[in-house]
Amino acid sequence: MAGLLFFGLGGEPGFVLTALFVFLWAVFCFLRLFSARSAHFLIIGGANWANHLKKNKLMSAWLVVICVLLVIGCFVPAPLVRRISATILLLMALGALNVVSSLMLASWLATPGFYLAIIVFVCLYAISLLWVWKPWTPKARLVARLGALAILVAASAIIIGPRLHRDSFEVVGERKEGLKRYEPFIDGTLAADLGEPSSLKLDDNLPALDGATALYPVYAAFARAVYPQGLYRYSGFLPGMSDIEELSSPVVCNTTRQAFENLLSGAADIVFLAGLSEEQNKEAEARGIRLRLTPIGREAFVFFVNRRNPVDNLTIEQIKGVYSGRITNWREIGGARAKIKAYQRSSGSGSQSALMRLMGDLPVMEPPEEERFDLMGGIYRAVSDFRNYKTALGFSFRFYLTGMLDGSEIKLLSIDGIEPTLDAIQDGSYPLAEEFFAVTVDGPDDEFDASPRRQNAQKLIDWILSPQGQSLVAKTGYAPVARNLVESGR
Repeated sequence: MAGLLFFGLGGEPGFVLTALFVFLWAVFCFLRLFSARSAHFLIIGGANWANHLKKNKLMSAWLVVICVLLVIGCFVPAPLVRRISATILLLMALGALNVVSSLMLASWLATPGFYLAIIVFVCLYAISLLWVWKPWTPKARLVARLGALAILVAASAIIIGPRLHRDSFEVVGERKEGLKRYEPFIDGTLAADLGEPSSLKLDDNLPALDGATALYPVYAAFARAVYPQGLYRYSGFLPGMSDIEELSSPVVCNTTRQAFENLLSGAADIVFLAGLSEEQNKEAEARGIRLRLTPIGREAFVFFVNRRNPVDNLTIEQIKGVYSGRITNWREIGGARAKIKAYQRSSGSGSQSALMRLMGDLPVMEPPEEERFDLMGGIYRAVSDFRNYKTALGFSFRFYLTGMLDGSEIKLLSIDGIEPTLDAIQDGSYPLAEEFFAVTVDGPDDEFDASPRRQNAQKLIDWILSPQGQSLVAKTGYAPVARNLVESGR
C-alpha cells in the first residue's frame, strides 16, 4: 500500500518506486519459500483472513463498502483518483486470485506451486500497472508487457515442465499377481520345489500357517512339499465366500500384526515372522501366553533409495542419525542437497520392529502421516517413484525387494561398506543380518501339546530344520539358518 501511495503522488518516479517495492516483496517471498513449511504462510494467512471475514460481519461490510467506493472511484473524472482506485482493486483481485491459484497449484506441484503462483501474481500485477498508469512511451510499455509475459511463460515452463516429464513415468509398484503367484499348488507357482519326495507328509490335522508378507514364499514352499495337494488361497477365502465366513485355507498371509493376533487367539498354529516387537512381547505376556521362537533362516534388513540417488552406502550411525531426526539433509551423508524423506512402517509391522531393534534406546522420530505406510509395498512405491528420486529413503527385507518385486527402480545400500548378499548374510558380515522364526505357543499343559494339530506343528518345525526344509529356505532365496545342514542333505 505504501508503494501505491508513492505511485499516486510521485508520477513516473513513483512508478519506479512501486516496481521496486513489488520486486523486493517478491524476493522476500521467494526466500521464504525455500522452506517448505514456511511456504504455506501466504496461503494460510489468506485463508485465515477469509475465514475471519466470514465470521466478522462488520469487517465484511466494511470490505464491501470499500470495494463499492473503489468501483465508483474508477469512473470519477479525476484521472489520479481513477488510477489509484483501479490499482487498489487490481491488487485486491489479483491477491484473491493468488490465494486460489496457490491452493490449486500447490495441490499439484507442492512447494514449487507457491513459486509459480507468486510469479503469476507479480507478472499480472506489473502488466496491470502498465495498463492503468501508462508510464513511459507506448513502445517501452509494450516491451515491458512482453517481458512480463515472457517471464511468466518461462517460469511456467521451468516449474510445470519437470512435473509433466515426471508424470510421464509409470509409478512402479508391486507386480499385479502379488502373493497369489506363490500359492502352493496353482499352475506355474513360484513356490520353490523340493525336487524329491518329502520325508514328512501330512494328510489331516494340518497346522494353520500364517505370517509376514516377506516370508510367505518360504512357508508356501513348505506347504507345497508337506501338505496334500489342494487350493490354498493366501487370502484365506475360496471363490464365492463372503468376508464373514470362516477361513478355509490352512496357509494364509495376513501380514505380521494380524498373523501375530491369529497366533494368540488360536486361529494360527505357526506364524513365520522376522521377530517380535516389544509391544507384541508385552501383549503375549499380558494374556499369559508363552511363545517359542524357532530360528529357521536368515535374512537381511536393508535400506534402499531410488536408483538415481548417488548415495551407495550408509553407516549404522548415519542411519540412526536420520531416523532419530538428527540428520535431515542428504548432503550431510554424501548425497545431493535435498531434504531426506525417511519413510517408516506402521507400529507392529515386521520391518518397523526391525528398525526399532536397530535404533535401540535411541528414540525414533515421528514421521508425517504421508511418510508412514501400513504395507511394505507403500514404502517401495514411494521410493521407486521418479518424483522422489532425490529425497526418499526406505527400509524392508532383501528378498521382498529383490525377489517378490520388480526392484529395477531402487538400489539397496551397503551398510558399513558391506552389501547385503546371501554370503554376507550367511557368514554374518552384513551388519543387519537377522534370523527369522517359526513362532508357536507353548501350551499351558500336556493335553494342549498332545493335540493332533500341535503335534503336527512340531513335526513340521522339526522338518523345516532338517536338510530338506533348509534346502527350501535356500531355494526360495533366503539364507538357511545352518548351511552345513543344507550341504549334508545334498
